[in-house]
Amino acid sequence: MKVAYVSGRDVLTLADAQVPEAGPKDLVVRVRAAALNRADLGMLAIGLAAGAIPYVAGREFAGEVTAVGPDAAAAGFRSGDGVMAYGIGAFAEFTRLDHRLAMRVPTGLDWHQAAASPLGMQTMHDALVTQGRLSHGERVLVHGASSGMGIQALRMAKALGAGMVIGSSRSETKLQALRKLGMDAGVNLADRAWSKQVRELTGGRGVDVVIDMVTGDTVAGSLAAAAVLGRIVNVGRLGGSAGNFDFDVHALNRLTYVGVTFRTRSTDEIQALIARAERDLGARMSDGSLAIPIDRVFSLAQVVEAHDYMRCNAHLGKILIEP
Repeated sequence: MKVAYVSGRDVLTLADAQVPEAGPKDLVVRVRAAALNRADLGMLAIGLAAGAIPYVAGREFAGEVTAVGPDAAAAGFRSGDGVMAYGIGAFAEFTRLDHRLAMRVPTGLDWHQAAASPLGMQTMHDALVTQGRLSHGERVLVHGASSGMGIQALRMAKALGAGMVIGSSRSETKLQALRKLGMDAGVNLADRAWSKQVRELTGGRGVDVVIDMVTGDTVAGSLAAAAVLGRIVNVGRLGGSAGNFDFDVHALNRLTYVGVTFRTRSTDEIQALIARAERDLGARMSDGSLAIPIDRVFSLAQVVEAHDYMRCNAHLGKILIEP
């Protein structure tokens, strides 16, 4: 089979490899489509530590199960099942993963939507529901709203009953496009008064939940834009890992500031997170209410071009790779 290896810092190599075999807990999956994420760019930029073995790039994918380990079979998985996952080794014709990380493809989803969905579905359900404690009618602000996960957050918040959903971007063109995808209002982070604009849009109250995939210099504005008893969820740090945190505003408005990542979660914790997301969102995935725009599809042979395209930051929605 063909795979895309990370073989050095910012080096991707297309090569041949053996089809993986299923261990006791594993599924082997014929990858039908995979999605490119910002995290993939970050991992590629790090490359390999000294003496490390090249590894297969990509984390998010969907496809058909071709082999099932005994523990996975006991959990109900069978050859031919359609699954989607955020795992490892997605940029390949076949990949292997622990069955506890697999989600069954909801009825009605094609391979493109299935590949584009698992990371955002898991991350944003956790951010909005578990960490953000979103209640019906509350106001939500999503930073980095034009990314695939940002669009999922916007649409998910609406589907879960948010009263107003505001998105942020540094591109007016993208903000206009997001309004057509259900966003109620947008603010441009290039405007220093954006947090005041959020206040005005919410009648002076502020937003109840902030989903922040940018962080960095958005932190101070997010604190200022949040309502009393608001919740800010630090999902990503594309704008930097440090910012101006006003502890007085934090205390005065009795805000909850939560950081999340998959890197320190155990497989069992992720399995529980997946179960919660599937319970609340399965039907909405099937009816198309959480559909994500697919910006562009590359072949596996074009994997380097796909990464270059994401670096340009011109896309709206998800970038996919088909083996």
